[in-house]
Amino acid sequence: MIRQNVSRLHNLIYMLHEFRGTHSQNDEQEHIELVQVTEMARNILKGYEEYARQNSLHDRAEIEENLVWPTGREALSTILDTLLASAFKHTPYNGTVHLTVRSEGGMLLIATTNDSAGVNLEEIEMIFDRHRALDYFERKSARGFSFQGDMRLAICHSLVVRLHGEIT
Repeated sequence: MIRQNVSRLHNLIYMLHEFRGTHSQNDEQEHIELVQVTEMARNILKGYEEYARQNSLHDRAEIEENLVWPTGREALSTILDTLLASAFKHTPYNGTVHLTVRSEGGMLLIATTNDSAGVNLEEIEMIFDRHRALDYFERKSARGFSFQGDMRLAICHSLVVRLHGEIT
């Protein structure tokens, strides 16, 4: 449990670093290494077991066995954690979160789905547009709403793009 919390704190610091755009030119090229994706995905999903139990949530995982991928370890960990955090947070009581991780067509596919009503695509476009995101966060905050989850998704999007991927 402590290791998982330390890992989440590390990811949060990494995300704040990314959002502020304080990475240098040397950081621009993510440190690419062969990452044990299967193990990483299972460990991150396991970190949500207690939350799922407390909220009567169920999870289903389809994670390709022995999947190793050349990628940025910290970025991938942050992406997986962010997508799962958002999925679990927005899943209704007694709902299900589904995680899929596999290689497909020379790309690493990560998909999370849940039993929620879904997201507003117009809001997602604003969150993913770095120039409009801060205005969106300010307006949301002025109305008394938290934008922490939205900020995490914006950073997640930035990381995916930096790794030459896409969020659809």
